[in-house]
Amino acid sequence: MSDGVNVGDPWADYLNQKNKQGDSATNRRGENKEEAKGLSEEDQRTLIVGGWLPDTRRAKIEEEAKEILDREDLQHLIDADKLMVFGPRRSFGMLRFHLRQGETMPDLKKRMWEVVSKIRGAKIVLDSTRGEHGSGGKVAWASFLKTPEARRRSALCSLTRRIAMQLASIGGGTKNEAALVPESYDVDWGTGTIWNGELKLASATHRKDNNRGDDFYVLPQGWVDLRAITSLTGVAWEEAVAAFQREL
Repeated sequence: MSDGVNVGDPWADYLNQKNKQGDSATNRRGENKEEAKGLSEEDQRTLIVGGWLPDTRRAKIEEEAKEILDREDLQHLIDADKLMVFGPRRSFGMLRFHLRQGETMPDLKKRMWEVVSKIRGAKIVLDSTRGEHGSGGKVAWASFLKTPEARRRSALCSLTRRIAMQLASIGGGTKNEAALVPESYDVDWGTGTIWNGELKLASATHRKDNNRGDDFYVLPQGWVDLRAITSLTGVAWEEAVAAFQREL
């Protein structure tokens, strides 16, 4: 299923928001320690750069990524002149960093954060994503590598939002505009929980209401509140169930 809506990179959004909320040395140390759990030393020194359509040829990713990495405002921050793309087709690549002489790991993390911020702030539209499948084109993004648990939580939120928006577009006679745009959803990427207004739609960590257990559909990543989904989108119960079943 694909809705063609460019909603960016959720984990990067989460990390950037946390960075804005508290940039003190104490907060940074806590974040870096949390992010490092389950990641190798090399992975901790790696950014993901993405935004390409699924199954984009490696040569095309490398070509368009070079235009990004050649930007003057990035030259002093990066240690590699090309992305590492594994496999013949992907939608992203990896940008490796290394500790420079006299540089500490917190210093390196700060440098990597600058790269993330500059790439996202530049809002670079990838030419290969323009057209029928990419609509007006998708914007390049960068983020830190995620642990398996972080991927699980963010995946549930992204999946739920995407399906809810799709269902809302085909919902009842009167469409709920609040269900059709990504900005209407409140997402806590850290806990893997997503709301729309007062409706809690899904969570990877919160407890579900055991008094209405039949309302919940359980996915590998967490639970989805089908009653909340149908209330938000206006679709029939069976249609909501089928949409999530197709993702298994």
